Amino acid sequence: MTRITLKTGKLNFAGQFRLDSRVIQRGDAKTGRPKMVGASSLETGDRVVVKQWRRDASTVDTALREIWRQEIRHLHRIAGCPGARDTIVPLLDSGQTEDSFYLILATGQRVPLQAFLNDVLDHHPLKGFRDSRNRILIWRNLERIVTGLDVLHSQGVIHRNLDRFSIFTAGDSEPDFLLSGFEWSVRISSVAKGTTTSHPGQHGESFAFSFLEDWRHFGLLAKDLVAPNWDVETSKSGGRDGGSHLLGSERDLIRLLLRAEPTSRLDGQFVRQRIDDVVSALSTANAGTGGVLHITFSLSHTSDLRRAVLAAGEDSIDPSDFESLFDFIKRDISEHPKLVQHPAITFNN
Repeated sequence: MTRITLKTGKLNFAGQFRLDSRVIQRGDAKTGRPKMVGASSLETGDRVVVKQWRRDASTVDTALREIWRQEIRHLHRIAGCPGARDTIVPLLDSGQTEDSFYLILATGQRVPLQAFLNDVLDHHPLKGFRDSRNRILIWRNLERIVTGLDVLHSQGVIHRNLDRFSIFTAGDSEPDFLLSGFEWSVRISSVAKGTTTSHPGQHGESFAFSFLEDWRHFGLLAKDLVAPNWDVETSKSGGRDGGSHLLGSERDLIRLLLRAEPTSRLDGQFVRQRIDDVVSALSTANAGTGGVLHITFSLSHTSDLRRAVLAAGEDSIDPSDFESLFDFIKRDISEHPKLVQHPAITFNN
C-alpha cells in the first residue's frame, strides 16, 4: 500500500505523486462533498484520484476518528465481495490529518463521468443518446453500476450519493463504468452540521435513505444519460417530453426505477434482467433498421473535396497521388463518424 506523508495538517505528496493543477470537484464542508483532484505516481506514472474532506479541527473528535477507521475497514471488506473488483473503484490508500480525511483511489485513466462529459466532443457515444447503438453502450455501462450497487446492498450499505461524480469512466468503446462516491459522506456531513455522536449510525438525520432511494437515484442517472430532456410527468399527460427516441422498454424501466415503491421488487438481479431486455430490444431494432452504407467520393481536379483535402494536408499530400488523398479521407472519418442528411438532399431506394 502506498503511504503518503502528512505534515502540518496538509497532504504532502513530495516524492510520491504529482497533483494536477486542475481540480475535478471543489469540496464543500457544509454538505460533506469532498474535494477531488487527479494525480500521477512519480514512480510508475499510474493515475489516481485524491478525495479530501476538510473539517474544522474542533469537529474532528475522537469518536469521529474511530468512525473513520471503522468505515475504512468496512470498505476493504466490500472490496473483497464478489463483483466488487470489476465494478467498484479500488482504494489505494487512506489517511487523516488534523483537519481533514482523505482517500486515494486507483482510478487509472478513468475520471468522474461528469468531468469526462464536460471535456469530450458532442459526437462521443456517451453523449450520442439519440443513436440506439450508443444507448446499448450506455445501458451496458449502467448495468455495471447496478452490480456495484448490488454489492453495497448485500453488505447493508446504502450509497446515498449516486450521480455523475460517483461514476468513473475512460469513455472506452467497451463498458468500463466503476462505482465510487459512497464513502462516509452522510456521516462526515453530519459532523459539519454539528450532529456527531459517539454511536455510529445515530446521527439523527432529518432525511431517510434506503435501498429504494438508491434505485430512484439510479433511475434519475439513467434518464439523464439516455434522455436528459425527457419530462416523465409531461409524457404521462401526452405532452412533448423530449424522450420520443426511447423504446417502450427503456421508458418502462426508467419509470419503474423512479417510482421505486416499497412494494416493488427492485434488486440487482431484477434490474440487470430488465437492462438485458432493453439491450435485446435495442439490438433487434438496430437489426431491423440498419444496413450497410456506402459513400462515394469525387476526387476529380474540379472536386471541392479534393481542394479541401489538399488545403488541410498542406504540403504532405501529392495532388497526383489518389491513394494518399483517399488515405487522408479515411483517417479523417475513422473515429466516431456522424451521418447527417442535408435538407437539400433526398435519398432514393
